[in-house]
Amino acid sequence: MRAILNNTIVCLFFLFVVVFTSCEKKHSSQAEAKFLWFVYEGNDELYAQNSSDVKASHTGSDTSAGVSSSENFSIHDDFSEDSLAFYWNFIRTPREKWFELEDDALKLDFRPVSFREMKNPAFIGHRLQHLRFVATTALSFTPEGPDDTAGLLCFRTETSNYYLGLSCNNKQMEAFVEKTIVRGGQPVKKRLAMKKINWKAGHPVYLRAEGNDNTMNFLISEDNETWEILAKGLDASYLNNATTGGYGGTYIGMYASGRVE
Repeated sequence: MRAILNNTIVCLFFLFVVVFTSCEKKHSSQAEAKFLWFVYEGNDELYAQNSSDVKASHTGSDTSAGVSSSENFSIHDDFSEDSLAFYWNFIRTPREKWFELEDDALKLDFRPVSFREMKNPAFIGHRLQHLRFVATTALSFTPEGPDDTAGLLCFRTETSNYYLGLSCNNKQMEAFVEKTIVRGGQPVKKRLAMKKINWKAGHPVYLRAEGNDNTMNFLISEDNETWEILAKGLDASYLNNATTGGYGGTYIGMYASGRVE
C-alpha cells in the first residue's frame, strides 16, 4: 500500500510539473511588445521650402538616400519588409537577436536590460533631426508581469532621456511619462505623469511625441483619433548637446524591457 501511495504521489508531482511548465510556456509565448507601425514627420520652418517624403515600404539605399539632415521629410514604416531600413539604429552593437520582423510588425523581446544602463537595450530608433516634429507608433502590448514595459523612447544618453511607456500592474494598464535624473551618482527615473487606461489584450495603444522648438509633449490614444496629452511643455533642451555634452545626437524610437526600471 505504501509503495502504491508513493508511486501515486510521484506521478501527481510529475503531472503538476508538466502542467505548470506547459502553462508557463504558453503564457510566455503570448507575452510580446509588438509595434505595428511608426511615423516620423519633421517640419522645421527653416526647411519649409525643401521637403520630401520618404516612404518606408522600401528598405536599403533608396530610403536612406532620401533622409537628409537639412530638409523636412516624413517616414512611414509598417515593418512589412524582411529587414529593417537603414535609417534605424541601435544603442551599441547587439550581441544577440532580440527583435523580429513578423506578421507586418516589429516585435521586441522583454529583455532584462534598461536604457539607463551602459548596455545594449531592446531599442530601435531614428535620429531626431528636427526641432519641430511628430513621432507616432502603434503598440500592441501583452506583458508577462509587472516588470515588463514598452513604449516610445527619446534617448540622448543614459542620464538624459524621456520615456512614454506602458506597464501593467494587477491587470490595470498604465501609461506614463518619465525622465532620468542622477541621484547618488546613479541614473534613476523621475515619473512626470501617469494615467490608468482601459486594457484590451492585443488591442493597440497609440503613443505620440511632439517637438515644438524648445518644448515637447507626450500623448496617448486608444483609437488613433482622439488624443490625450499626458505631459505638456517639457524642456526639449534636456536632450540637446549643449546641455548634456557630446555629439551623438538624440534618437527616438521603440523600446521594451523586462526589468524594474
